Amino acid sequence: MLGNTEILETWTANELNRIYKIQYDFDGFQLRVLSTNKDGIGSYLAFCQSINTTTTKQQTTYTQYRNDKFGYSIEYPSDFITKIPSKEHNYETTILPDSDKGKDLITPDGSAELIVSGDRYNMEDTAKNEYKEILILHPNATYKIQEGNWYVVSWVDENNKIVYLKGIVENSLVKYFEIKYPSDKKQYYDTVITHLNSTFVTLIGTEH
Repeated sequence: MLGNTEILETWTANELNRIYKIQYDFDGFQLRVLSTNKDGIGSYLAFCQSINTTTTKQQTTYTQYRNDKFGYSIEYPSDFITKIPSKEHNYETTILPDSDKGKDLITPDGSAELIVSGDRYNMEDTAKNEYKEILILHPNATYKIQEGNWYVVSWVDENNKIVYLKGIVENSLVKYFEIKYPSDKKQYYDTVITHLNSTFVTLIGTEH
């Protein structure tokens, strides 16, 4: 006998020939066997997996947002919803929910926030100048890079949340996204940021 067993499936050729797919735990492993006996005697090992192994993976779906006025497109996690400003909240940006500049989004539990936006700048403004100004505001940036017409700066804010900002400056316009999330969810949001970066593109035929 194999102890406590669970019959998963039964295949029947006739009354005398039946094959059972049986599952049971043994020495820290979950075993699945094929046997001609309900108790598993004379079985053949079909599957073995550690009981302590977790195989769950958070799946994320994305929604596309396109802004023709400022010429950019991006895909953000579909569980983010439009952020509604309150009288008590002092926004650090000039963006309003669903304005012509972009979107101000938040997770339903309020733990993470995402802003995607565009704005007009002087012709003299460059990605390098923007990058330098941001570093003045956040001298303790944990990650920073600037190349060509884009830049990325990341830092940890006063609430121990990670902030990741990417901007593109071209044709007197700046397009950017800024995501803020709990540091203990970094592994998950690393994959989200990878997707944001890969889908954050400028568009041809931008309105001015």
